[in-house]
Amino acid sequence: MKKSIKRTLPLIVAAALVSTAIPPVASQAHAAAEIRVAINAGTVTFPDQKPIMNNNRVLIPTRFVAESLGGNVSYVSSTKTVTIKQGSKTIVLKAGNSNVTVDGRTVKLDVPARIVNKRVMVPLRFVSEAMGANVDWQQQNNLVAITTGSNIPTPTQPPFDSSSNFQFDPEFSSIAKTLFSSMTEANGEVTFTLPKGATANYYPGNGGLIKLTSGKKYTYKVGKGNGSVIISYVDPTKVKPDAPKQKETYVIFFDASRYIVKNGTNNYSTDKAIVVSNVVVNNRIVDKIGTIDEVKKLAQNL
Repeated sequence: MKKSIKRTLPLIVAAALVSTAIPPVASQAHAAAEIRVAINAGTVTFPDQKPIMNNNRVLIPTRFVAESLGGNVSYVSSTKTVTIKQGSKTIVLKAGNSNVTVDGRTVKLDVPARIVNKRVMVPLRFVSEAMGANVDWQQQNNLVAITTGSNIPTPTQPPFDSSSNFQFDPEFSSIAKTLFSSMTEANGEVTFTLPKGATANYYPGNGGLIKLTSGKKYTYKVGKGNGSVIISYVDPTKVKPDAPKQKETYVIFFDASRYIVKNGTNNYSTDKAIVVSNVVVNNRIVDKIGTIDEVKKLAQNL
């Protein structure tokens, strides 16, 4: 399975998954350190059963993701069968079976769907093979990045707390000064140079993905309908097993309305870009948000 985000990103919504009277399947499944799921850069929230890691594969709750991708989900407990109506497409899967039927065509998954805590869980491949979206598992950041070529509803809640008081994570700020000290926002555009060793993807507002090249300068327009860029840097000396955070990551929203705060609202003007960082507080990832000017000033003092 790939270990970096590929294809597109802005992100997402949740709903209660199929409930059954069937007891959870005994397994080696365990909850990894807060596996996050994003669709087109919007965040999917999970009110109960979270994504899990099982035998080196990420399993995700079917309904939460299917509904976020525009599907209507129904479940028959007697046969453990999930049916998803996605536009003109009909998808049928059964717990315990690795075969999924998509409009009469059989798609074989790498592992079968299964029931965990009364939720039907499917491997990541289900999203791409059956639902037609692109998916990548960013292991270093515990992130499942799902992307489509269409507009998906923006999220109602992010999975972590957020604060407008931007700050850098003291343990993960290796490229911060290089990246932000020279970053500018002027005349409706943000310009920056991607630091050497960093990786980044640009996600246009209308879908798609463009992989950026370290050492190159980029300029993007700011305002309603524009996209976002995710910039990451891995310092091997700071990677710690089971830690909630494994890399330095920043998301720059050129359309600030794409970032939805915890209560489902957004107070950020679309006239200015915002930078979202994250820090670890009490072993929990907390988002920190600031404007380019605020972040630039803090970076210059690192």
